[in-house]
Amino acid sequence: MGQRLIVEGENDIRVIAQFWMSCNLHKVKGYEEKRRFEKEFVKIAGGIEPLKEQLQSILKSDLSDIESIGIIVDADENPLAKWDSIKHILENKGYTNLPSGLPLEGMVIEQVGLPKIGLWVMPDNRLPGYLEHFYESLIKAEDNLKPAVATAIQSLYDQNITRFTEIRRQKAFVHTWLSWQETPGASMGLTMQGKSDLFDFLQPNAQAFLAWSKQVFQFTEE
Repeated sequence: MGQRLIVEGENDIRVIAQFWMSCNLHKVKGYEEKRRFEKEFVKIAGGIEPLKEQLQSILKSDLSDIESIGIIVDADENPLAKWDSIKHILENKGYTNLPSGLPLEGMVIEQVGLPKIGLWVMPDNRLPGYLEHFYESLIKAEDNLKPAVATAIQSLYDQNITRFTEIRRQKAFVHTWLSWQETPGASMGLTMQGKSDLFDFLQPNAQAFLAWSKQVFQFTEE
């Protein structure tokens, strides 16, 4: 049973893998070994255009052993534009009756004779944004650093000295929040590890992504 996950960057898989572990999805079935997980299951594309090329490459290969392909991309400014570009690739492969919009619970496409396709557009299949928007939604609402970080970033706007665009504001928020942790500057995935006191995996978007993950992939039971 072959399963594949295509992501844009290394941060994506580090956060996703840690999220799965934190939600008790321990290992992807068939890829329990770290080497197989990193070399066979995960495909890190390095951007949206290489990701689409990677998807096309997989769909052109022998699919007899590929059961499911998961795709996770950032919405950036336009989540529907991301779906439209991927939809075109799937239609060329023979997928039919594809929806025009993105379901809030994530896209799952099943068609006889072809691999199951799963698509999640970060953060929530609806809003513009990035992985960081999803990550920020996991931080507990009562975390006492969140308002302090928001105030610090707003002060930059008030002084008109920001160097990032509004759509990247949440990226600035998350990386400022990370820099104020016990280990300043640690990665998003590493900071999540074993820190259930900082994160809420029961909030709706987290549960939606968890449910989508279990629809698309098979995990071992531990």
